[in-house]
Amino acid sequence: MIPLKNIAGKRSMFLRKVANACKQIDDYRVFNNEVVQDLVEYKWRIFAQRQFFTDALVYGIYVMLFAVSSSLFKEYAVAQEGTALRAFGIIIFSANALLLMYFFLHEMLQIRATILDLGGYTLKHVLKSLQRHLEDPWNIIDLLSQVSMLISLMYQAIILIIDHRAVASHFDHVAIASAATVPLLALNSLYFLQGHPRGGTLVRMIVKITQGTTLFSVILLVIMLGFATSLTLLFSHVDVRAELNTDYDQYTDFGRAMLTVFGFMLSQFDFATMEAALSPELAYLLTVLYLYLVAVVLLNLLIAIMSDKFDEISENARAEATYARACLVLEYEALLTEDVKNANEARWFPKWIQVLKRGSRLGSSDKGTFKRRLGRSWRGKVRSKRFAAASTFPLHLKCIASAAPQISAIKDASFRQLDGLGKQTKSQIGQLKGDMQELKTAIKVRLVTGDSLFRYDRSI
Repeated sequence: MIPLKNIAGKRSMFLRKVANACKQIDDYRVFNNEVVQDLVEYKWRIFAQRQFFTDALVYGIYVMLFAVSSSLFKEYAVAQEGTALRAFGIIIFSANALLLMYFFLHEMLQIRATILDLGGYTLKHVLKSLQRHLEDPWNIIDLLSQVSMLISLMYQAIILIIDHRAVASHFDHVAIASAATVPLLALNSLYFLQGHPRGGTLVRMIVKITQGTTLFSVILLVIMLGFATSLTLLFSHVDVRAELNTDYDQYTDFGRAMLTVFGFMLSQFDFATMEAALSPELAYLLTVLYLYLVAVVLLNLLIAIMSDKFDEISENARAEATYARACLVLEYEALLTEDVKNANEARWFPKWIQVLKRGSRLGSSDKGTFKRRLGRSWRGKVRSKRFAAASTFPLHLKCIASAAPQISAIKDASFRQLDGLGKQTKSQIGQLKGDMQELKTAIKVRLVTGDSLFRYDRSI
């Protein structure tokens, strides 16, 4: 039993405050605590898990339908009224619109829950709730994908309602909006991997590596801007119309120069094109300097940053996965209405939580199986050393056991030697006491007879 009353209660803010505090200090090790893990696991299993996987299934259908609709839109948009292809396309379009409304409502309910959590519908609370809502990168991706899909569906609706020949240019707008939407939907699908322990760890790793390389990306962008500008100026004498599709028209405007210097990082460069620059020597120098700064210094720094974040997440893999699941629990708990909470209070929000465990704390009674499983994957520097120490510990115990007789013999010899030294010391102390007693007796005799204790030569 978890010795905290109402830790999972309807009004309890324990888990939310723990998650917020961890996010503030960017330290999630508290989620290694058994109480916190059991609380998250209880809430996840009792009400959040079913709703989460339902949403994951609906989202998969949502993405698949939009991809099919975008691919086949031109065919069913120009099809005759009453044909099966036209009817199929309209059904897919309607399903996309309904699912967009469903996920948009989900976002609005999240914002509403944040507003109520802050204290009410005042302008200050609304703005603060929007700010807090957009601090989560998943909400930003949600917003961008929904806006992009809304634009695409609006153009599709215009073409379906009006004669497609009158708005033929809108087909291009549909294709552009759909091309921008599909990658956002695919990226947002990673959100639903957080329900799986290993998937949650990987997703947290991606998010933290992305956040950790933000400043690095700014530095890289500044360097790219500087060198792209220099190369554009060195090739400013090239006639774009006359020299189009040559080897060095890639430097004739700033946009192409930016793409070119980005390609330098991927080893896509040709030194021969520098001969056409106004100053080939300066062009060579700038290219070599850029390659050294970016390909040698910055890219190796990027690898080091990523490795550090990888180690950080791997060493606290369970805590990171539990935090990711806790965020899901808090999100779905905030969407519950008061009526639903009251109807399920006894089962979903008990006063006490009792946890039954079987085997080890790590979910398996076979500790050897767990160690073998742990040894198959990289777990960070600290954990790898711990695992190596745990693997060699039995061997060390055997070595100690085999050396036990020798250790015992050395111990007995040492005790005998110490005993002999003790006896010798005692006899020397007894002899010293006898000498002291004789000296004391001699001093008393001299004092009684009046003899001088010290004799000296008076003639000196």
